[in-house]
Amino acid sequence: MNDVRNKLDQASKCSERRDYTSALKLCGEVIESHPENPSGYRKRSHVYARIKKWDAAISDRSQAIRVSSGGAQDYFFRGYWRLVIGDYENAIQDLTEAIDIEEKCDACPYSQSAYFYRAEAWLRLENYDAALDDCKNVDEGFSVYFIDRLKSKSDVVREAEDGLRRSKIKVIQLDGD
Repeated sequence: MNDVRNKLDQASKCSERRDYTSALKLCGEVIESHPENPSGYRKRSHVYARIKKWDAAISDRSQAIRVSSGGAQDYFFRGYWRLVIGDYENAIQDLTEAIDIEEKCDACPYSQSAYFYRAEAWLRLENYDAALDDCKNVDEGFSVYFIDRLKSKSDVVREAEDGLRRSKIKVIQLDGD
């Protein structure tokens, strides 16, 4: 297992240097020699995400889930990447799974981000009430990078409230016709 750890550490260093070809090669070697070890798939999924190969990142994260029964981090990252590519329904399922797993344990490093990104997915599906409900589980002042821009809880709440107002205006207009 030291060989696995060493190769994955090397892959991380290559990725940090933006030598993605070498990082992918090292991860592939780990996966080939230890196909039932989720670490190779996890690391390679992050390398693919760094180069915006979302489908490959999602596929590798799915493999990590298959061989390990999946942890919160697996569902969280796959859910986030599905959100990025516009697969909102599956993003919501994965982020919900990450939240559910974390609620069963003491350490919850992904919970706020999972609620935040799930709120973003609900926004995209125009389910503004669900987005606002998820924001209740996110601390005030919370913000993260979503794709390439910083987005805060207040941004999501504002967008959801605006969406609700627009929805009510549409209903009033339809009733008036």
